[in-house]
Amino acid sequence: MKPISQFLAGAALTIGALELALWLLPVSSGFASPPLSPRDPVVHYVPSTQYTSSSGWLMRDAVSGRMNSLGFSGPEVSPTDQSIALIGDSFVDALSIRPEKRVGYLLENSAVPKPVVSLGVAGADFADYVVAARWAEQHLKARNAIVVVNEEDLSSSIQPKLRGYWYEGHGSELQVRSRSPSAFRNSIGRSRLASYLVYNLKFSPSDVARSLDPFPAVKKDMPAPAEANLKQRAVQRFVHDLTTLRANGGHVLLVLQPNAKAIYSGKQMSRPNIDLLVKQANAEQLEVLDLDAPFRRFYAKTGKRFDLSDTDPHWNEAGHQLAAQAIRQRIASWRIASPHYVAKPVKAAVAG
Repeated sequence: MKPISQFLAGAALTIGALELALWLLPVSSGFASPPLSPRDPVVHYVPSTQYTSSSGWLMRDAVSGRMNSLGFSGPEVSPTDQSIALIGDSFVDALSIRPEKRVGYLLENSAVPKPVVSLGVAGADFADYVVAARWAEQHLKARNAIVVVNEEDLSSSIQPKLRGYWYEGHGSELQVRSRSPSAFRNSIGRSRLASYLVYNLKFSPSDVARSLDPFPAVKKDMPAPAEANLKQRAVQRFVHDLTTLRANGGHVLLVLQPNAKAIYSGKQMSRPNIDLLVKQANAEQLEVLDLDAPFRRFYAKTGKRFDLSDTDPHWNEAGHQLAAQAIRQRIASWRIASPHYVAKPVKAAVAG
C-alpha cells in the first residue's frame, strides 16, 4: 500500500502546484451561468463576474474584463423604450475581442438609435434568441431587436444542449425544451486547472468517457425527411415568434453571418439552412441583412482576414468593424427617438 500512498501524495502535490501556478496565468475562466427560472429565463453569465479569455495551451491573446450587471459582456447601459437588443451567440459575445472593438460597443458608441443592449452568449441559437428577445422587450423595454444568425444555428436548435433552449418535435406539436446549466459545468471555474483543460485545451470529459466505453451507445441519426420537416417547423416558429415583436411598433433585423472559407476561396458555397430562413423571413416580411457582400468587398480590396484563424471562424476586430458598419447603415432608417446619454463601458484589460 505504501507505493500507492506515495503515488497519490505525489499526484496531489503535482495537481496542487499546477493549480497554484495557473492562478497566476491568463487561463480562460469566468463563464458560469445561473440556473434558468421563470423570473430569469435567459441564458447569461453570472452578473459582474470577472472573466478571462485566452487562446490555446499557450494562453495567447488574453482579454480580461467583467460581465455587466445583466450578466453579459456588453457595456452597462440604461435601457429605454428606444433600446435595441443585439442578440446572438459567441459572435456577439466575442470575449476574445477587446471590449471596445466588439460589434455591440461599436454600435453603442456610433450615431445610431440607442441604447444598444448586447445579449450575446456562447452556444445560443434560435430558441435562445427568441427567449432573449422577449425578455428584453418585457424587462428592458427593448422593442427593437438585431439577431445575428449563422448556418449552424438551425441544426443546433433542434438538438438537446447542455444549457439553454431547443426545439423538439412531438407529433404535430413543436415544443421548446430547456435545460439549466449544470452544477458540474459551473464548478469548472473554481479550478484553474479544470478551466485550462476545458476552455484552453478543449478537453471534454464526456468525450473521454465515450472513447473508453467498450460498448458505446450508437447515436441514432434522425431520418432525413424527419429532420427536414423539423427544421422547416423550427424556422417557421422562430420567424413567427420574432415578428410578434413588431406588434408593439418595434423593429426586427436578421443579420446573416458570411461564410469566410467561401469568401477567401472566391466561391459561392451553399447555405441550405440560411436559405430556408431567408425564404421564411421574406414570407413574413422580416427584414434581413446578409453580410456576405460587404465582407467580400473588404477581402477583395484589402486581402486581409476578418476571422481569427483557419480553425476559428469568429470575427476579428476587422470583422466586428465591418458588421457594425453594415448594421449601422441598415438601421439608420429606423424611426426611433435617440435619447441623450453616454454608455458606461465595462472595465477590461488586455494582456500581451
